[in-house]
Amino acid sequence: AALVSTTSVLILDTSTTPEPEPEPASLAVHRLFNPDSSRHLFSAVDFEIDLLTGEYGWIDEGISFFAPTNGTTNIYRFFVQSEGRHFYTANDSERDFILANTAMSDWQYEGIAYQGYSVINPPDEAIPVIRYFNESIGTHVYSTSSEEQMILDQIPDWTREGLAWFSAAN
Repeated sequence: AALVSTTSVLILDTSTTPEPEPEPASLAVHRLFNPDSSRHLFSAVDFEIDLLTGEYGWIDEGISFFAPTNGTTNIYRFFVQSEGRHFYTANDSERDFILANTAMSDWQYEGIAYQGYSVINPPDEAIPVIRYFNESIGTHVYSTSSEEQMILDQIPDWTREGLAWFSAAN
């Protein structure tokens, strides 16, 4: 019987190793609408968008704005369970007030939804996101469309609450 010895050498050819994909400069934030509750939801998460539109009857109204991946402020998301709606804010004080307010204990903090640019010193190309509130149906909507804002400004039920944050140009 003969003893055979073999030695293997593994050489990694780094010239064919693909470079990692660069992080996109922004994420598309879709505005979804629930026709049963007349509520909107904003999401940059493809899985969430696909699930809600595929299984729960939400309508994808398309890209509402772009969230920068290198933003200067976080956009926080709450789910108001008693009202079946979501609320978004870039204001740390507003977030902290909601979290500390026992009367708002049904406002479930979902964390950072995405990023935006602060209302203080945004980039020149940034697009303002305006927050509206409809007291009769108890919901907020966020808009970057000047055309939509002109329409909402003419409807007495919608109150323009002002500049919420800035989004990326795209």
